[in-house]
Amino acid sequence: MKGFTKSAGYLALLAALVSETIALPVQDAPLRIEWRSLSSAAKADYISAVKCLDGLPSKIGLKSSRYNDFPYVHAQLNNEIHFVAQFLPWHRYFVHIYETALRDECRYTGPMTYWDWTLDSEDMSKSPVFSNDTTIGFGGNGLNGGLVSPTRPNPLTMCVIDGAFANFTVSYYTTTALSHCLNRGFNDGIGVNAGPYEGGLYSPEKISGIIKTSSNFSTFATTLENGPHGAIHSAVGGDLFPSTSPNDPLFFLHHVQIDRLWWLWQQADLTNRMLDFSGRRNLPSGEADTRPASLNDTLPTLGLAADIPIQQVMSTTTDLLYYKAQDVKMICSCCRHVLELRKDYALTSNERDGADHLIPHHRDSTSLTASVDAGCYICNRLWAALDIEERCKVRQSNGEPTKRKTPATESPLTSVFWEDGAALAYPRAFLLQLTFDRGKWYPSRLLDTGPLDQESSSCRLVLPNITPVQGSYATLSHCWGTKESFNLTTSNYAQLQQEIAFDTLPPLYRDAMETSRRLNIRYLWIDSLCIIQHGDDFVDWKQESMHMDKIYSGSFVNISAADAPDANHSLFYDRNPDALCPQIVELPVGSQTNRFLLMDYNFWRTEVSSAVINTRAWVLQERLLSPRVLYFGQRQILWECHQKEDAEIYPEGLLIDLSRFPSRFKGFCHNQMGWRPRDHGDLSKYHYWCNIVNTYTRAKLTFPGDKLIALSAVAKAMRVLLQDSYAAGMWRRYLERQLMWSVAVGEAQARPSVYRAPSWSWAAVDGHITPGIMDVEAVEMLIEVQDLHLDYVTSDTTGLISGGWLQLWGCLKKLELLPDALFSSHSNNYEFLMMIVNGVSVSVRADSVMKEYQPHVYLDDNQQWVSTQNHRPELFCMPARTRPGNDGSIYMLLLQLKNGKDGTFRRIGIARGWGKELRESLLASNAEEIRAKDDTMGIMGICR
Repeated sequence: MKGFTKSAGYLALLAALVSETIALPVQDAPLRIEWRSLSSAAKADYISAVKCLDGLPSKIGLKSSRYNDFPYVHAQLNNEIHFVAQFLPWHRYFVHIYETALRDECRYTGPMTYWDWTLDSEDMSKSPVFSNDTTIGFGGNGLNGGLVSPTRPNPLTMCVIDGAFANFTVSYYTTTALSHCLNRGFNDGIGVNAGPYEGGLYSPEKISGIIKTSSNFSTFATTLENGPHGAIHSAVGGDLFPSTSPNDPLFFLHHVQIDRLWWLWQQADLTNRMLDFSGRRNLPSGEADTRPASLNDTLPTLGLAADIPIQQVMSTTTDLLYYKAQDVKMICSCCRHVLELRKDYALTSNERDGADHLIPHHRDSTSLTASVDAGCYICNRLWAALDIEERCKVRQSNGEPTKRKTPATESPLTSVFWEDGAALAYPRAFLLQLTFDRGKWYPSRLLDTGPLDQESSSCRLVLPNITPVQGSYATLSHCWGTKESFNLTTSNYAQLQQEIAFDTLPPLYRDAMETSRRLNIRYLWIDSLCIIQHGDDFVDWKQESMHMDKIYSGSFVNISAADAPDANHSLFYDRNPDALCPQIVELPVGSQTNRFLLMDYNFWRTEVSSAVINTRAWVLQERLLSPRVLYFGQRQILWECHQKEDAEIYPEGLLIDLSRFPSRFKGFCHNQMGWRPRDHGDLSKYHYWCNIVNTYTRAKLTFPGDKLIALSAVAKAMRVLLQDSYAAGMWRRYLERQLMWSVAVGEAQARPSVYRAPSWSWAAVDGHITPGIMDVEAVEMLIEVQDLHLDYVTSDTTGLISGGWLQLWGCLKKLELLPDALFSSHSNNYEFLMMIVNGVSVSVRADSVMKEYQPHVYLDDNQQWVSTQNHRPELFCMPARTRPGNDGSIYMLLLQLKNGKDGTFRRIGIARGWGKELRESLLASNAEEIRAKDDTMGIMGICR
């Protein structure tokens, strides 16, 4: 099996994710930036400032350089600043003093930088900080570097011989004055089984776990110091190992990273963690101090700077400390590598389609899923966009190299969408005039969850025409799944009107009721509990299904269980909040470092349009007709109404680039008379319907016979808007144009055994439908519908159909369809077929890479019998639409004669071709041609 990242879809998705970036303005507070994100010029300036400091005299009375003041002080205070509560605040202050020296004494003006070693946890030695570049690199491993004694590296024999600090001389080793070259000794540690260079102790997963699971300062600080902090000191070795570890300039990049992780931990609960400080402290001798650590304890500096109380460094937004750590929760090394390889950072759609722009990503499924779990933003967006089958393929990958060619522990009810016990937080979205007066119309049944000012442990079924009901009601959209769930039947009908204990309901229903009550909505409508599901031969279902338009459009809000497969799953999800927010990264562009925002342009499609709930055909009407929809997704809560779309990460509304069509689907707004589109014009209303059909036919139906009834409520609303007659999924005005629908390539299935509609209607077949094009001039149409008739199961003319016919006038031509021997394989319905019209071959090779025949033939179902019909003259075509010009197109209906006596035809597909010569040959008259009437249910007679 080939590595899964060779999948074209995977690579294209990755390319889109990493290429669509937007430059952001720099924030006011100085931002500490990861080393590899600095431009070459900024790196050179930083290293030059460090060397400048080494050329200045000591300020604390040492017979050495200003730079050596720092390792000296660190070593002298070693017992008081390690393995004690002061560890994090002291080192925060220490690197601040160092940064101040670089700026004030060596005129450094760039950002303070850090080394995010989580990006290098797989192989620390390959980190770019160890570059051998003489102006921008810290140099690599020391000469003969490694462990040379059983207890620690010997810092006298492993000189760094490359990079900007080759032969760099430092003056102290522990507390002893001992001039020597800067040493490094990369190693895997002694008695440590954490992978190469102890990488398992500072991997993204490890760091994410420390931040998430540390509930107090003492736990966080101890775990951080003993784990990743110590691992880097040990793995780099040499001078970074002993108490004079600031001998190595990498010390400061390392400790700015440690401070950054503390800052991120604080930001997760700033109110409680800003002053969270506790633990033990030591005396200068190293003996334990019996007094507990306090925020009033002083941070000693031995003259480097003023000694100050710990409380003054707990915040980084004071006059003393004023900076922001890079708030990038996680961009994994693979994704960062991809970003660094990009030079344009923004490709056109045509460029993204090219294979030359595809860059290898994770080598195997283990690496990708680990990055997802660790919170990498890009990997999480990629994973979210993969469907179940694609995820299975990812997990089955053997890891061969790629070639070039919903709320966590907190309640979701703390969402930005509402205030506790109050109405939803966006009042302007709720000022719409509803089609129905909630005070006058209610569904036949509702679930009453009890008075809102009282605790409730049960609900009951109420009938508003018997039991007085006041106020709003909510609805629930959910997947039924394959498992039997709690529902309303004729046998429990009376009992459910008495009481339904919450603990007898499946989790999804309980969560929906909790959500409704938190929204100050007492009543809830759930289809499975408000429509009788068993025991009455579907009489109640047929009756209630005619009122779906009123039920959903009359609700206050629709609660959508976006990713719950059935009612036995919760409405709420554990999730990794760190992986949700669009991330800011700093990337070198020429000689400068620019800041970019990574965001997923397919965000709304992934989170909403492709959610499990929206794969159900029935749910489309629930989504369209409800004035507001609150989605509880796997990753976050989202909001959709007629005015805007919001998400937890976009509480003020989606960015305009994320709101582009077709992601935004609610194309209508309520008014007192019914519906109106956002833009006016007669034809635009029909375009909306085409969009609805396109989306609806992508979704699934448990019962194929529901094809029309599941869209009935939307059709009723559209009928008011269009002032037109509904005709089996289409509309009488412009019906000729709508007859030119086709089944999308590869989507054709066997024709359903249960009758649903005449063959001229898209509702007669399964699969994704491409609706007929509405933007057509009347003179381009070559057919005309003379009459039609439909028989309905009930009085609802948008519902179930039992029969019908259509009388169509046009030019009928005899047809044969022959397979193209050049192509041995084809999709279900896009056949590589040659057309013989009135005995003359009209097919020509298309001017394309595949050189297939055109006209292209699109069959309505995966028929394998076409060739047998050629021997019985049963196939016909009828030119239906043409466009003039040398490149103009022509569309034809493909028909099968079912009854020669009464001229009964049925539709079997369409064909489309282009070019002046082809169009003229198909429109040429023939003596055998007839004018025909097409009744595609089983049609009556031919009009000659």
